[in-house]
Amino acid sequence: MARGLIFRDYDETATAHADVMRDVHVRLNGGASASPYKSYYGNKWTELYPSVEPSAVVKLRNGTRRARDIQLGSRAKDGSIIVGRIRHFVHEICALPYGEYVGAGTLIYMDGSQEWLRAGDMWPVIRLDKPQVFESFITLPGSIIELASGYKLRDYLEIADHAMEERYAAALADMAAPAPVPAPAPVDGIECNK
Repeated sequence: MARGLIFRDYDETATAHADVMRDVHVRLNGGASASPYKSYYGNKWTELYPSVEPSAVVKLRNGTRRARDIQLGSRAKDGSIIVGRIRHFVHEICALPYGEYVGAGTLIYMDGSQEWLRAGDMWPVIRLDKPQVFESFITLPGSIIELASGYKLRDYLEIADHAMEERYAAALADMAAPAPVPAPAPVDGIECNK
């Protein structure tokens, strides 16, 4: 809270996740000809955090780097610029066949079916007792991160299009405002939030 204002990001509500995931599936996998959307979201996995473990090796235009060491402004393998980085505490992860771990909600390109599918819909979901920090990136214009193993992941936005945020904006508009947070008590005679 800053000066009496409370801020929320559009992805702080899970209300729109299922609809957005269906929209993303259709747009990425062939529009009207896309396979029917089926997901275990809400049953087998519940966290929609497109992310990768910090030690995963990511292909960049000029070589490779561990996810935790990627700098903003770096170029992804496809030439897109990495313009954002988000670190999430994740509780649900999946192990890819070559040993990397991703958030269960991460979209991965499957060569066999030639579709983008969620990790939690393809591999066993591992529930962590203690959450781990995983890395997410925003790349423009491509929205793709490629791992050294060859797996291609969609970035945090999945599709860089403001239209994809409209369902979240509508869900936020329908949410009640949270209760105001009281100002912190003075510390060592210093008044906070003034």
